[in-house]
Amino acid sequence: TLYMQVFEQIFNLCTLYDLAPLIVKFLKVNKYEDAHLGPLDEHPTVKRVFKYKPIQRQVLIPEITSEEIIHAFVEFQQSHQRRKFLYEDFIDELVQEYQLEKREQLGLFCRSFPYLSKVTRKLTQEWNRCDKRFVSDDTRSIINEVEDKLREIKQEVSSELKLSSYTNKSPMSVFDNLISVVDKHLNIAQQKVVHDLLIKIRKD
Repeated sequence: TLYMQVFEQIFNLCTLYDLAPLIVKFLKVNKYEDAHLGPLDEHPTVKRVFKYKPIQRQVLIPEITSEEIIHAFVEFQQSHQRRKFLYEDFIDELVQEYQLEKREQLGLFCRSFPYLSKVTRKLTQEWNRCDKRFVSDDTRSIINEVEDKLREIKQEVSSELKLSSYTNKSPMSVFDNLISVVDKHLNIAQQKVVHDLLIKIRKD
């Protein structure tokens, strides 16, 4: 009971499935059964805090993690960006997703959905900004790498494209040589684009 009082003040979101490991850590025992607190889903305080009411006794606690709830809520927010929604709508969607019959089967504690909404929206915005920056940096790095490789190819081809080197070569042999140079200098992903282009030119 003391732990649950502290729990309600500290946590904003938690599922009943995640509660047992938290209690184990708090009481410093190896497993929940070692605490001798009785069935977790039948404890009056736990049932009150999590608004948990299974449709029948002795059913397993739904294996729903807090992480899954947050992920589902972020997706729900994104799909409702341009229109208002009730938090009950999100709960009902969870009930449907996990194939339950009523909200009370979820075993979900959330002290403040508006706060959760604010935090997840801010985190999503920060992630999108970081993601765009990373993509931009990666793109710039790839371009620089390809430019370096193309310079290497140009140098090698230029040295081989002397008249004496190609006097006795057929056009097909010239293309085959170019393809081998591409395979030598570029990685697999880079090779495919240039390789396919050379093959197309050779066929034409």
